[in-house]
Amino acid sequence: GELGVTNSLAQLVLLVSAVAGGYLADAWGRRLTTNVFDALSWALPALLLAVAPNKWFGAAALLFFGFNMAANISYNCLLVEKNPASRRADVYTVLQIVNMMPSILFLPFLAGWWVDRAGLDQAARWMYGIFFVLVVIGIYSRWRYLEDDRPKIHRPRKPWRVQVFREMCVYRNALKGFFARPASKAMFFSRLIDEWMMAFWFLYLPLYMVRELGLPDGSLAKVNQAAVYVGAF
Repeated sequence: GELGVTNSLAQLVLLVSAVAGGYLADAWGRRLTTNVFDALSWALPALLLAVAPNKWFGAAALLFFGFNMAANISYNCLLVEKNPASRRADVYTVLQIVNMMPSILFLPFLAGWWVDRAGLDQAARWMYGIFFVLVVIGIYSRWRYLEDDRPKIHRPRKPWRVQVFREMCVYRNALKGFFARPASKAMFFSRLIDEWMMAFWFLYLPLYMVRELGLPDGSLAKVNQAAVYVGAF
């Protein structure tokens, strides 16, 4: 039950960070925005989970992960703006394959073996610690090799409250245009159902498989290994 409450609060953080991320991607540039919010949403949660003495560190990690949406906006801007329209489908296909590559290389099997040997607590802490180090290396690499796209000339910007109001007006007009199209309501509510299903699935499926179906902790990763190849295909 506490997982559900914490995840709901994290969704509110996602909503706020989406608005802030679009604004800051223009104000700070894509590289800085991506790195700052990647540090908040990936590196910091991994560190918190690696050293967590109690559940509150885990809840904090989940809330900080909500800042991922801000990084996601600037990251996708980089992918879209740096590639011609004719190549973007290929770029996103390669991106998905790269994201799945660790799982394709049998790392879920390795994680399951580690959990079986060392126990869930110790293995998870070490894996989050390694993940923290890898994320820091990734952020450093982006900072070094991506071009600095911060605005070169300071331009007066509207106050934050004015900017938020303008964005909300744009959002409202976009919703009006969306719902004016045929079948838009069906699409909208099917998307709500889909999001609810995914939130339920990721939160409670592991608990259900372990507590109710009796699956050993380490076998969760091994089950995921087969699904990875379906996704890669």
